[in-house]
Amino acid sequence: MSHPLWEFALAHYARAAVKAACLSAQDRCGADVNLLLYLAWLQRQGLARPRSEWDQLVRELGDCRRAVSAVRRLRRGVSRAADPERAELLAQLRASELSLEQLQLAMIHDWHRQWPASRAEADSLRRQLLWLVPALEGCPELIADLVACLEPVS
Repeated sequence: MSHPLWEFALAHYARAAVKAACLSAQDRCGADVNLLLYLAWLQRQGLARPRSEWDQLVRELGDCRRAVSAVRRLRRGVSRAADPERAELLAQLRASELSLEQLQLAMIHDWHRQWPASRAEADSLRRQLLWLVPALEGCPELIADLVACLEPVS
């Protein structure tokens, strides 16, 4: 199940600063890392979404997002146990989480093809971050980290 968004997400998330900023936003503010990576992908293409489209996408991904979160919580709980006998279970949970994230990115990519994005305004990245993750409003340093990681390289 390969598509341009999946390939971008794998490559971009592999960068240590991107991973750290995205996971911090996830853990501190409830951000969806896949949506952050989609936003970065849009930015790389000079594209943006109005708030209403982000809201629509989040609604359409509801069940998948809940499944990813549930498996992540379970995986984190098992990994904290540090029991060597749980290593196989932990590996299965990691694989399941990754498969669900890949499915979610495929759903996002399919939705993107149905609803073409428009050209981005110069200041749209910060605004879109706050639409996606309103809790970021109270974390200006995290917003700055995310903008630095997600904005297109000049």
